[in-house]
Amino acid sequence: MPIDFSSLTSKLPKGLTDRIPTATLSKYWDNYKPQIIGGLSGAGIGAAGLGGAAALSGEEDPEVKSQNVKRNLLLGAALGGLGGTAAGAGYKMYKEPDSTSALGRLFRFGTNSNMAQGAAAGAIGNNVARRVVNQGLGWKGTGGTLAGKSIDQLKDVLDSHVKNFQPSGVAPAAATLGSAAAPMDAVEKNIRNTIERMTANKSTLGRLSQNSVVRGLGFNMIDPNAEHRIVEALHPLAGTPEGRTAIQRILGSQGGTSGRAMPLIEKALLGGSAGEEALRRSHALSALGRVGSGAALWTGLRGIFGD
Repeated sequence: MPIDFSSLTSKLPKGLTDRIPTATLSKYWDNYKPQIIGGLSGAGIGAAGLGGAAALSGEEDPEVKSQNVKRNLLLGAALGGLGGTAAGAGYKMYKEPDSTSALGRLFRFGTNSNMAQGAAAGAIGNNVARRVVNQGLGWKGTGGTLAGKSIDQLKDVLDSHVKNFQPSGVAPAAATLGSAAAPMDAVEKNIRNTIERMTANKSTLGRLSQNSVVRGLGFNMIDPNAEHRIVEALHPLAGTPEGRTAIQRILGSQGGTSGRAMPLIEKALLGGSAGEEALRRSHALSALGRVGSGAALWTGLRGIFGD
């Protein structure tokens, strides 16, 4: 039987009762059932997913593992709850097409607009491809160029290689950067190999992502965090002439790595604050390019093939 709160609210000051809805619990449930179910379901799924990932992470320290599980449970519940509530709201708007609310109009625009659909498809498609290239097809993320390592773990490896760099390992100044007489030494090769893992630069898709024009169109398989972490790790080398020369060899297309240069990272290290800003801007422009390219392509295809 519906529960009516009017007898309780009638005893409160009038100015306050004007702001308190007198709807019954049953009506509240009818009005917000999709959002409530979606929020609760999403919170459970999110907590189980992130909490389970932390529990299976392989962390050896039990105290750290416990903290990671607790943190992931809370984060998963919060994100899942928000996502589930949003999904429930979207479902309700879909079932009630006559809704005149701002959210209802926005939802109808998204479901009816070719441009909005294309923008979403472009963003989602690139993120899925990036995940596969970097982490592989398995849900545990043990494949791809990262081969089961996280970007932060590989950054630690990169830090250790950079610490082993010695100016004596740099080729003589008389040797030109592109000549066979100036090969990278073992330390520089280790640095290069780690960077290529972090940026998927040994794959065709990763190399395409280094092209500024391709990246501007929205195609980018490189995790932005990976490039920023690489710049952070190589900063000590940029402080000396020998180190800057080594950066040019490591990130350039010399040393048998023709066609696999990483100009944006090189510019971020050797170009000062302007270079670092250019790298950050490239990721923002790539995200915009993904939305625009996806919208244009989807709209064109729908125009050619029809609905």
